Amino acid sequence: MKTTLRVCLVFGCTLLLNSLQAQFNFFADDLVVTASVLNLRDKPDKTGKVVEKLPQGAELSLLGLVNDGENINLDSNYGAWLRVQYKNKSGYVFSPFVSSRFSLYQDDDILEELPGGLRWYGVFMRDSFADELRAVEVRLEKAYHELFGEEVQVLKTNQKDRSKFLVATLSPLEPGIVSNLGVFDPGNLYVTADLSPGVMLPIYPGQDMDDTTTYSTYFLAATGCAQFDATDFVYVNDYRLYAFEWQDKGPSPRQDITGWVRPEEGVNARVQLVWFGDLDRDRKPDAILKDFPGESSGRLSLFLSSKSKPGDFLHKVSEYYFQLD
Repeated sequence: MKTTLRVCLVFGCTLLLNSLQAQFNFFADDLVVTASVLNLRDKPDKTGKVVEKLPQGAELSLLGLVNDGENINLDSNYGAWLRVQYKNKSGYVFSPFVSSRFSLYQDDDILEELPGGLRWYGVFMRDSFADELRAVEVRLEKAYHELFGEEVQVLKTNQKDRSKFLVATLSPLEPGIVSNLGVFDPGNLYVTADLSPGVMLPIYPGQDMDDTTTYSTYFLAATGCAQFDATDFVYVNDYRLYAFEWQDKGPSPRQDITGWVRPEEGVNARVQLVWFGDLDRDRKPDAILKDFPGESSGRLSLFLSSKSKPGDFLHKVSEYYFQLD
């Protein structure tokens, strides 16, 4: 969950994206307080008794959502009430003042303010065949925006070149090579990056030229059945997306990750592999997927292997919404 708002949440698009987020809100299991001080309350209401005053950077565990994460407007802040655990205490916090432990951003995002207490990193092309992770400094810089006809605050880094994506996190990350993509993207490598039914795409951690270690091969694979309906519209029935580690003998254990990329009712599932590598340095692949949960919205989802539960391979830790043109 972000504490700041992007292009699609500014000015005339606010109401539209508020509605979209109400439908597709994702809240990570691990959260961090980004406000300077945040009240942990005994009930999901601003009149609730303050159980604890949480400092910036406090780590929280998500216990549940109030009213299935329904968004409300509280003192000009649009968000949802979350039930969380802080050390040995539980209570409720309002979502605009917390963030996922790992949050995705992009250069030139339009933001109202920077979340506090987080480290910033960027993934950049190191050379033709590798991406590297760099620690970066960020700032908000005013720039004229043609769509809005006025100046807005955009996210900038202290790097000369543009990142592939940025990560704001409470967890320290190790700079260095994180992917074997470079100038390539999954679509260049595999002809298609679309995870449509019948497609299997390999993902793997980044590996430097002099590293001869052999690592396991992992795949993302999609199943489903495409067919016509009565109006000659082609729809995909029972779309499923799986992550699995390839095994030479016997069936490979599979993790169903469909729930994290499921669109609203009546919208066909469209999922693409955008990036893969090893952000968390556990020698297992991480991935960023793009999907389109609504007719006019898209999102990027960051999956980390180190946050997966026993028996799983990937776990979604953050998502980034954007508005389609």
